[in-house]
Amino acid sequence: MLMGMSVMLSLAQDDEGDEEADATPAAEVAEAEPATYEGTRQCRDCHRSTASDLETSYHALTLVSSADLEDDEDIAAQVLLADFEASEGMVQFPGEDEARGISLRDVAFTLGAGRHYQAFVTELDDETLMVLPIQWDVINSEWKNLPLAEEWPDPAYEFTTNCVGCHTTGFDTSELTWEETGVQCEACHGPGSNHIEIADDAGSSISDSEYAELSGAINFALDAQVCGRCHVRGTSPDGELPYPLAYHPGDDLLAEDTFHTFPGDDATHWFPTGHALLPNMQFNEWLTSSHSTALADAQESDAFGAACLSCHSVAQVRINYLFEEEWAFEDEYDPLDALDRFPFGVTCASCHNPHEVEAATYLRDEPYALCVSCHYDSEDTEGIHHPVQETFEGLPLVEGIDPVEGVHFSAEDGPDCLTCHMQLVETKSGPRSSHTFAPIMPGAAADVEGLQDACTTCHTDVETPEQMQALIDSVQQNVADRVAAIQENMGDDTPEWVGQALAAVEGDGSQGIHNYAYTSALLTSAETELGLISGSSLSNDDVSMLVDEVLPDVEVTPVPAPTRVPRVGALTTPSLVILGIAGLIILFAAYTFFVRGNRNV
Repeated sequence: MLMGMSVMLSLAQDDEGDEEADATPAAEVAEAEPATYEGTRQCRDCHRSTASDLETSYHALTLVSSADLEDDEDIAAQVLLADFEASEGMVQFPGEDEARGISLRDVAFTLGAGRHYQAFVTELDDETLMVLPIQWDVINSEWKNLPLAEEWPDPAYEFTTNCVGCHTTGFDTSELTWEETGVQCEACHGPGSNHIEIADDAGSSISDSEYAELSGAINFALDAQVCGRCHVRGTSPDGELPYPLAYHPGDDLLAEDTFHTFPGDDATHWFPTGHALLPNMQFNEWLTSSHSTALADAQESDAFGAACLSCHSVAQVRINYLFEEEWAFEDEYDPLDALDRFPFGVTCASCHNPHEVEAATYLRDEPYALCVSCHYDSEDTEGIHHPVQETFEGLPLVEGIDPVEGVHFSAEDGPDCLTCHMQLVETKSGPRSSHTFAPIMPGAAADVEGLQDACTTCHTDVETPEQMQALIDSVQQNVADRVAAIQENMGDDTPEWVGQALAAVEGDGSQGIHNYAYTSALLTSAETELGLISGSSLSNDDVSMLVDEVLPDVEVTPVPAPTRVPRVGALTTPSLVILGIAGLIILFAAYTFFVRGNRNV
């Protein structure tokens, strides 16, 4: 349980002895008095603004009773999205002679806030709560069948065994009742009675020690497991329930006696590429990503330090809050102390804030800005570290080597990070953004029904996915071979900038895919310095002629509704542009070896 946690958030104190004493009472309270649910109204007393935002959020409205709809016209207007008149003849109710439509009189609860679909729960004569066999498709404004079983009613439609764990707060397994409908405060932060009691005792003026005690009595929901409780697919240990009923914030969701996720070779839930086949599998996908291991990976480095947390751990979110609210100060506080309580990598809360209700996906910032806030050459690191943004956009990396703006970045309505790394995957319940952060490669998706790869959506002139994969393989092999040759020929007298150029290419990680022209320019400069090539002597006219001959016009389908921050213009010089284009010409010449008809992209 949450309140079993005895590790307190360490705040800088003038007296180390006082700090230890201050942490003791909360630990004792946690062990002596298990917390109970108090309800959102109690939370509202102190967190008025946050509670007000939550009230109209997708989380809170994921289950709304008919009584609440009748009492609050504003909520009813927001929640009731379906056209009930259009459901005529779609549901055969028990004991009735013929199928008919549904009306609000049949609805005990709305199920889902309606971002994609909205279903409805009815109460049968025996008081069983049953999900109706049709749902409203919000995007297409039409009713669709909800085929959970061959017939309705059926146990597959029972609300309390299939839905209640993720649509209510404080479900009691013995009484089959719950504290609140919807995902309310205590669903994510844990039962709040101890937190509220400490706050009441502290009064309006809270000392540092009281704040440490207060914050220790609640879960801050930075652990991905808190979100994973519902955004996951698997079964309870006995295989009976599709949600982790025994889990509470602060527990180990993946404990043997808590919940079992579906393995990656389960074709019912996964595409063979490792992407989710069904919705609500964000946690399953995240577990397979390097985000989940970001902190552990960083800690393996001898250079690991507090500065690494800004990108490698969600603990930075909590640290930022402490500084903003002046509960801690940068010159007194060691950020590594936060890892005692928040030992997590890049979790859901790193990018999402469920209290940011104005954004449909609760993002902390615009998507591209979020990605490049970490995937860039940070000034916190020594040397070139992870220059994805610089490579993709075409920004300076190595002194003396002018960058080349990326064709993906500069293309009108071109792709950005989300296009390839969080592409929309067509699941069995509509499109969902993948959270594996791994692009669906053309070769892997070529023979998979219903799966679109990340490249040929835009590169529509390519005849087959295999051709596109051949180009990708050619690009990456070209870069890998050149990197290996440079490494082999480097010596003690090699200029420092050559190593920097190599670090830039390796640190980008895409092996040329993000921006081959820039990657080639970096490698060509290093190769020239080491005498591996003599350099380019092509004139601008020569290059223009070759480009027209080798790189014909291609049809590229724009990506809908792109989002990115304002671009910074890249600096180029004619000589390096020539080197970059010459490299492209070589690459595309190699590509023609793999594809038919000399079609190039």
